[in-house]
Amino acid sequence: DKVYDAFAKGAAEVYDEVQQHSDLAARTHKAFVKARKEIGAWTNLSDSPYISQRNRALGL
Repeated sequence: DKVYDAFAKGAAEVYDEVQQHSDLAARTHKAFVKARKEIGAWTNLSDSPYISQRNRALGL
């Protein structure tokens, strides 16, 4: 968990810096964050149940 937390913190720092370069960078980042949130929510609904059932069936 510590490694992924560090990745997230570092990424947030980079994203914050990149957004300061231009309005286009800020708008692009905003669209990216929105898409990431929507895709993450969909992944929780679609992939997670599949992986859980697959692992259960395979005894993993």
